[in-house]
Amino acid sequence: MASSASIRTLTLAPSPIDPTAPGPTVALARQGTSIILLNTDPEESPVWAVLSVLVSEDPFPGYTMDGHEMIWMKTYSENKGLFEQLERAGWIRDSTRKIQQGYATLPCVEIRLEETEMAHSCGACETFEAVTDPVRFKRCSKCKKVYYCKNDDWKNHKMDCKDLATGKQANVENRRRQEVNSFLGGSGFQTFNV
Repeated sequence: MASSASIRTLTLAPSPIDPTAPGPTVALARQGTSIILLNTDPEESPVWAVLSVLVSEDPFPGYTMDGHEMIWMKTYSENKGLFEQLERAGWIRDSTRKIQQGYATLPCVEIRLEETEMAHSCGACETFEAVTDPVRFKRCSKCKKVYYCKNDDWKNHKMDCKDLATGKQANVENRRRQEVNSFLGGSGFQTFNV
């Protein structure tokens, strides 16, 4: 069933590179298993920043007692300063858990927006919901994790649906990585299972 709830947006602070230019207006979005900031300007690239990262020790940190998803958030490089802005806006909350990954310390954050306040990408064609469109994508009624712009993609989604419904996102991510490995063949790229 399509929802008509509004996608929340936030205008970020101007970039330190060009403090005279206005900051972008973004929406929190789900793209597969990733949490991203979606650029609301249709003239720009849709993905403004990837917030969530998978860490081998705990790739999917789960949910809070009140049902909010937790992610490991990238806060360095192009994401520097986003943590504070998103926390001030009430979109995320620091869980106080941290994990070291290489030279970076990643915070585990709780996503405070409801699923209906976030934008989603289509599980079949990967287009994003338009922030200004009142008609929202349809959600899989079984796993409640995958969204579709037009028709569902049950033939391809069927394998992942049960794992997503039972919280086994790592199985889905490992299948995706296996597909990438098959595609890349012997080109020298490596991926690791979570």
